[in-house]
Amino acid sequence: MHAAPSIPCRLVAVLIAVVLASPAIGQPSSGTVIERGPGTASASRVVTASATVTAIDMTTREVTLQRASGSTFTVVAGPDVRNLPQIRVGDTVNVDFYEALAIELKKGGTGAPASRSETATRSRAEPGERPRGVATRETVIVADVIAVNAAGQTVSLRGPGGRVVDLTVRDPEQFKRIAVGDQVEASYTEAAAVSITPAPAAAQSPAPWSTGTWRFAGTLYLYGPSVDGSFSFPKRSGNGNVVVDAGDVFDNLNGAFMGAFEANNGRWGVFTDYMYLDISGSKSATRDFSIGGVNVPASVTADLDLGLKGSAWTIAGEWRLQSTRESTVDVLLGARYLDIKPRLSFGLNGNVASIPAASRGGSFEVKASNWDAIIGLKARYAFGDRLQWYVPLYADVGGGDSKLTWQAAAGLGYAFGWGDIVGLWRYLRYDFKSDDVIQDLTFNGPMIGVTFRW
Repeated sequence: MHAAPSIPCRLVAVLIAVVLASPAIGQPSSGTVIERGPGTASASRVVTASATVTAIDMTTREVTLQRASGSTFTVVAGPDVRNLPQIRVGDTVNVDFYEALAIELKKGGTGAPASRSETATRSRAEPGERPRGVATRETVIVADVIAVNAAGQTVSLRGPGGRVVDLTVRDPEQFKRIAVGDQVEASYTEAAAVSITPAPAAAQSPAPWSTGTWRFAGTLYLYGPSVDGSFSFPKRSGNGNVVVDAGDVFDNLNGAFMGAFEANNGRWGVFTDYMYLDISGSKSATRDFSIGGVNVPASVTADLDLGLKGSAWTIAGEWRLQSTRESTVDVLLGARYLDIKPRLSFGLNGNVASIPAASRGGSFEVKASNWDAIIGLKARYAFGDRLQWYVPLYADVGGGDSKLTWQAAAGLGYAFGWGDIVGLWRYLRYDFKSDDVIQDLTFNGPMIGVTFRW
């Protein structure tokens, strides 16, 4: 795991100037350790930072961390950090950075041109341990001494890219050893160790709110609901409607799709989900119908062919009411749009002499488009030794064009580093106003989904 991009040549130059400075400067108060010898010098230090995980990108294996001051930085987990999926957003992480620079004067040069090279090594956690991994990277830069200015005690170095840097060497003993044609080899080593540090209980609730970094989650579901409802189809002539109870008719799910998307930036976010459904069914010799204004004899039955296509779209803003390592609770405020088209073909059987010809059969299609305001709660409770299992909960209620709409969902999920697999049971109900072509409608059934986070 490394914690910074490749060190630039100018930074190496600055560090060279520090370690070649006069011994009278002494050891810096930051904890940097400096050692010198004839034609050699080195400096090293360890910096420990405590931070909160604000984002995990499993595609690039980048972990974004936020210090107590609010500033953020990113570490990259190498492939040998096998327990990365155990790290969760909101965890407190200790990061130990080790930096070291060793400089050696190559008298007369090495015969090779100025160059730059990098090597990396990694260690890893054993299976079942808390996440930790140590990665060490060494960057070696060889620069040519192209000029020495005795009056100003400066040395000009030309690096592998042809860039020239002028250094002031305040240590006379080191300066007098440097000549044109020599080479300076600077070896910079960096390492970062990351391990989960359980935060004290008082610090766990509420968790720090991170801002400035957007986090996203997208979910695709397979949904297999049963559909029930009462539909009122206007006849082409005469009074009254043909009313059909759909619960015992629908038996063929032709297609269903459901997806959800969420984005949040600290305490605020947006949430949306979309469901599309195409369902149909037929029933012969049934009495699950009525014809307004017509007295249907008990001996008369109907052959029904009923279909329904439509979609439901929910969109809401969310505000995080609670956030700990184990749980989150969001308050939702938004709207839901329903757009459906029921269709019916029917024909009556039996002694239909007393029934007007226009009411003995036909094909009809109606449409309903409703906007409703909603308010709701969305929660997640994690459990298990690594908090990899969780229970998702959702509920909302509202109204507007509909008399009442509400839905609830609950299930069980398992979190991986790249996202989640979750199964839920979802119930969505609409009660419509008395003059609507649809009187009531419910979607009720299981769904399984895959969530991707980035």
